[in-house]
Amino acid sequence: MPNILSGSSPSPLRRPNEFAIRYLPDIVGVKLHDNSLQNLHDLLLHRGFLVEFDDQGRLCLSDNAKLGRGRSPVYWDDEWISDTALLELMLQQSGLGSIHKDRSIEYNGKDISPRILQHFFHFHRMPRISFCGSEETEITYFFEHAQANLRAPKVHLCILEPFTAFLVKAFSAIGASTLSSCDGHGEENAHIGFVSLPDAIWAFCNVEYAFKALNIKPFWSLSGRLIKIEDLKYNAQNYRHIFQVARFIYDNRLIILDAKARLLRAASPELYLNEDIQYDYLMDEMDMCIKVAFGKHEKKESGL
Repeated sequence: MPNILSGSSPSPLRRPNEFAIRYLPDIVGVKLHDNSLQNLHDLLLHRGFLVEFDDQGRLCLSDNAKLGRGRSPVYWDDEWISDTALLELMLQQSGLGSIHKDRSIEYNGKDISPRILQHFFHFHRMPRISFCGSEETEITYFFEHAQANLRAPKVHLCILEPFTAFLVKAFSAIGASTLSSCDGHGEENAHIGFVSLPDAIWAFCNVEYAFKALNIKPFWSLSGRLIKIEDLKYNAQNYRHIFQVARFIYDNRLIILDAKARLLRAASPELYLNEDIQYDYLMDEMDMCIKVAFGKHEKKESGL
């Protein structure tokens, strides 16, 4: 069994984010020396493992995770293991427990120590590109096959860098298809690339809504099909905001998917025009659909 936690040293271009590692507890929002199941949930979720509690109170890897293996569409010798297999390896080699065939997690109650945090967020695997699926997956664009394309293709966690992995997974869960990602390695700006302009705008509109809801000063920008996460160099607070935004988007994914369904139902010919015209039009339409969906949810919660 390969040891992904103590494998060979990464190449200079993929070296671990040493700055972010130093401030892990504060950045990731995980309590040290806490052996509660909720703390393990937060650790795994923020690392990009889409876990949830089932009706029996067990912690499980959800259906939103990438459960099958795949292979790079660019580097055919680069095999991608499933999220289940990756989680099994990381649980065993960190000494936290194991995962059963029904994807429920057996936690042995071991404290979350600084060393365990580093095991989970120290990047060892050598990714090529965070593509939207395996070689069998055909890329579909935002307005194609609206009902079937409500959610984006699931992404293998093993190819994602640890400080943007949860964000990429959150984007996938709300129907924004990603093509590439980088967590900045502590020395440059992180970014997420998308398969189309509408996917990028949809993700960015949700990021902007999350910033307002969380009272975070915006520090991300949209450049074509790329979301750039700026001001990351040696800035622990901004790294923490990445996880907070990802958590907000993922926790509210059903509301956001309702907004996307509303958008797709109302799609007009203008949405298929050239990207210069698309940009302002889509920004306005998507922003409105997101606000309406959250407004409906707030009224329902308040009983109005």
